[in-house]
Amino acid sequence: LRNGQLCWTENGQCTDIISVNEVPMTLGGAAKHNIANALAAISVAKELGISEESISEGLRSFLSNPRDNPGRMNQFDVGGVSVFVDFAHNPHGLAALLEMTACLPAKRRLVTLGHAGDRNDENLIALAQTAAASAPDCILIKEQPGNLRGRKTGEVPKILKNSLLKSGYPEAKILHADDELQATEMALDWAKPGDLLLLLTLDRRADVLRLVQMAQQK
Repeated sequence: LRNGQLCWTENGQCTDIISVNEVPMTLGGAAKHNIANALAAISVAKELGISEESISEGLRSFLSNPRDNPGRMNQFDVGGVSVFVDFAHNPHGLAALLEMTACLPAKRRLVTLGHAGDRNDENLIALAQTAAASAPDCILIKEQPGNLRGRKTGEVPKILKNSLLKSGYPEAKILHADDELQATEMALDWAKPGDLLLLLTLDRRADVLRLVQMAQQK
């Protein structure tokens, strides 16, 4: 990455491939993890002998929507509310998304948080700590009834909430939902124009996307 350009350097010669601003998945450079992904894609494509014109066109045409990249950083404008749907499910992935959204303008921010029951307590605690560190205006904890995987109902949300509280996150800013769809509905109801929602959707992704798209059309 040099002067806002993604470049290929070989034998001391540096060639601009495409501007960061022309790669939709970088959100104008806010999504640093996707700048890294684009650089990796360029490297692989060059080694495969793909032309620079085809590489730049591929990066330019790959969009953050359910068709091109379902469930990954799908972006919607719902009545002036920025909504992102992503299935980040570990602290590293969540940290990248939170770093991205921190670069975007928003009056208030909400994150939905949940997980399958087959993750150990340490992973759940780390996920909640990552969310708390970004200090969103609301964290909506959701149960994953279809993915209890050996846990009892309410067990994972309890671990997440306790971790948030121990991290100093205010209890008054924590909401609860019984499942993925209820969490989505509650988040959309909470939001006002200018707000940003980060919906970490681990279950029923198609239904969540449908719900957001229906809200977008109202």
